[in-house]
Amino acid sequence: MKRHPSKDHRGRTTAGILVLVALFLAAGCAKDDNPAALTSNTVPAVLEPLKAFQPLLVQQHAESYAELPYPETSDLIGRLSMLPDPEGFDYAVQADTGSPVMYAFETTMTLRGRDYPQLIYAFFYPERPMPLGPEDNFFEWTSRFLYSGLIDGKVIRITLDAEKRFPLFVEVVRNCGCSWQFYANKAVDDAARQEFEDQGTPYPGLGKPDAPHDVQYVWVLPEDLPSARDHVVVVAEEGWGASPHHTLAACTSYEQWLANGPAVGTGVLYVPDDAEGLSLPAGTLEVRPLSRLNYETLRTLPAGGSDQPVGIFDGFGYVWNAYSPLTKLMRALGAKEFPGTPRDPMHLEVVHETMDFWAPSLYERFIYLPESIFGPPEG
Repeated sequence: MKRHPSKDHRGRTTAGILVLVALFLAAGCAKDDNPAALTSNTVPAVLEPLKAFQPLLVQQHAESYAELPYPETSDLIGRLSMLPDPEGFDYAVQADTGSPVMYAFETTMTLRGRDYPQLIYAFFYPERPMPLGPEDNFFEWTSRFLYSGLIDGKVIRITLDAEKRFPLFVEVVRNCGCSWQFYANKAVDDAARQEFEDQGTPYPGLGKPDAPHDVQYVWVLPEDLPSARDHVVVVAEEGWGASPHHTLAACTSYEQWLANGPAVGTGVLYVPDDAEGLSLPAGTLEVRPLSRLNYETLRTLPAGGSDQPVGIFDGFGYVWNAYSPLTKLMRALGAKEFPGTPRDPMHLEVVHETMDFWAPSLYERFIYLPESIFGPPEG
């Protein structure tokens, strides 16, 4: 049985690629007494950061869904609503792909004694697709089957400099806490490199030796533009990738994404409905407006036309009835932690569920943080 109509030379599916384009108002690095410092008096603070830095979402589709185990709508972004659950799990959450939404909120992280604004964006798919039959690879089929289920999604976290002028870090993680990927402003990487060179030590890269393989950096700010719009593109496979989740694959600059021909094939480009002055690529992508809602609305959604606020999360912080076959088995056995199940971002744990996604120690453990930007470690 054919699994997919098209594969590239590495064996990855190429017919369907999810692209998350994070649009940034960015500033370059001004030269001052400390050349590595991210300081510039010419770059004003962003007054509406959730709007200014909101990601664009681009979903490229498969050439054909006839041989895939799910419909085309499963690779689209949706707006969540709640219904009484026919399977008896109290409530069910569904994603309406006809009215896509980005859910967002702003918070603050304290790192080395200084507060940094963090912008959180979340979006959802209708499902984590079921696999086809196990004829090709039983073990791969089993993995996909065990983690399949309703609702899938991603969380994007953008950490700004303290003055809200440009991004320092961009992170993308599945909303189950799997596959945390970290990208830094290139100026952060340059500063870390300089500190190693000043000590006469070879620079090993921004990620520490025990960091996950997907800790890396991306060129965010072009060095020759002291103040410019720039974009970050995060590329992921569609739902028929290496797992039932829409798997992240790479991150590059928007300019490079354009140069590589982003509008090849069919798909949807989701543009924030309040975006201003955005230059869009020409091609075959369908453009749809993407609304932005406060993430807190998900905690108070009513179910089935009722006025009573319920929210999409159960008592353990997981999305109602987004349970996989593995989760249902563990739930029946009395477990309270369910790997691979979509959950409230405030409850996320990453790095094989060993690290709190919200703890500053996550950065201290896995990232070389240059003192010229973040100051000396505490303690």
